[in-house]
Amino acid sequence: MIRAVVAVSLLALAACGGDAELEVRDAWARPTPLATTPAAVYFEVEVAEDDVLLGASAPDVAAVTEVHETMSDDDVMSMHESHGVELTAGETVVFEPGGLHVMLVDLLAPLEAGQRFDLTLTLERAGEVQVEVEVRE
Repeated sequence: MIRAVVAVSLLALAACGGDAELEVRDAWARPTPLATTPAAVYFEVEVAEDDVLLGASAPDVAAVTEVHETMSDDDVMSMHESHGVELTAGETVVFEPGGLHVMLVDLLAPLEAGQRFDLTLTLERAGEVQVEVEVRE
């Protein structure tokens, strides 16, 4: 079965008063068997002006939402909360398994395939930007 790619393109108002284009592509998460199982959201983001991703929220889905980065140190994988992801104009930053991702903790209900939910990204310049996330296998 061919799955549709969710592409969301948003125009956000920059904090300095000008327009900053922000494009978020293919936002998705895997289903979870239980609400107690954390989930991760993956996507690609590109900005027209340099910006910093400060955080994210999904209050209709999870009590806690954090931006994380998976790191490898001496062949040991660990995950750390990131308090600012630099976004360089014209470059695509990929949030993917084994790398950057948005972690959803204390889910209000399990995530089910086919479900869609809103994730709000908070950026230093562009402010809050809402993205639709698709839950898929």
